[in-house]
Amino acid sequence: MPFGRNSEAASKNPQAIRILHVEDSPIVAGLVQEIAEHESWEVENCIDGDAALEELVGHTQYDLLLVNFEVPVLNGLELMEQVRTMPHRRCMPIVMMSGTLSEAVARKAGVNAFLRKPQDIGLLVETINRLLDLNA
Repeated sequence: MPFGRNSEAASKNPQAIRILHVEDSPIVAGLVQEIAEHESWEVENCIDGDAALEELVGHTQYDLLLVNFEVPVLNGLELMEQVRTMPHRRCMPIVMMSGTLSEAVARKAGVNAFLRKPQDIGLLVETINRLLDLNA
């Protein structure tokens, strides 16, 4: 399988997985969208941290936040700090992707998983399945 070992996981779960993806690169956003479609996940994309923050303040259901560190306005760490103060988002799993930020800094800030861009993009499905316990 091109994107993961357990593509049946989403189809076993009757509720669609909703992901908010914060990414300003159309190439990366498109690749994540392709992966998500393959897994039957719904992905909403925001191109900057401010737009994502506006979305997250609301009550739209998201199962996971996938955020690039280097996005305009609020960077990924700043966005994550805001999200962790929201009572309705405090426990939401967050995956940080970056080609420049160190994993140690991201983990210290509270991410649940860290993927190095571009080499770890192939681990996206496995990482999300693990965080959302979709293999159970």
